[in-house]
Amino acid sequence: MDFELTEVQRSWRDKAQTLGRELPEDAAAADVVVGAARAGLIDPQADLVAASLAVEALACESAAAGMTLAMHLTTLLAFPGDERFIALARGETVGALALSSEDVLTIENGRLSGRASWVGPITERGVAIVGARQGSHVTACAAALDGEGVHVSEMKATALQGFVWAYVMFAGTPCLAAGETTAVMARARTLIASVALGISSRALRESLAVVHREHGAGGEQTVQDCWQIPQRNSTRRGC
Repeated sequence: MDFELTEVQRSWRDKAQTLGRELPEDAAAADVVVGAARAGLIDPQADLVAASLAVEALACESAAAGMTLAMHLTTLLAFPGDERFIALARGETVGALALSSEDVLTIENGRLSGRASWVGPITERGVAIVGARQGSHVTACAAALDGEGVHVSEMKATALQGFVWAYVMFAGTPCLAAGETTAVMARARTLIASVALGISSRALRESLAVVHREHGAGGEQTVQDCWQIPQRNSTRRGC
């Protein structure tokens, strides 16, 4: 297996890193998506590895921005080549996703009813993918957040500044089926894992910066390795 990145994959990573450094820490989701579109990071035919690298690099600079791009790309990649979602590809509409299966909606005659939990990011013009039961199957469906019969109740969350979560009620809202939920959520989990990698890289980077910069009152380092390699018949000793 070839683990070398392609030129396109490296390009996506580098462009996302540059975008992350340009965005404010609390950038609104719509601004993140517009910036990603201008940087060439939104493509319905995107390679998932390139998309994951971009999300990781962006999350390393801004966790909220990385999460926004992850949700947007998940929504976009569920409808590759579908002209009805061209606004997502252009960055004019923001893609969102329901991340909880606490509530499962119902779908009848192409219309959604029920409540979706932990939907985000919420914007004035957005398209959300939610799970809906149709008979014995649960299908991923896309619906406009400003569409007919939609009521959004925003939720307060302390993390991810600029990223808005909500409970969303649908009452006979027109929707479009995106197929099985498994494929959509597989992409979502991959991209969300990339967000976590970006956040952990940022934490490591900042921790190392503190170690090299700061010292205690007497000049000693404030962080040091106090774990010893265990010897035979000895126990590990820590701080």
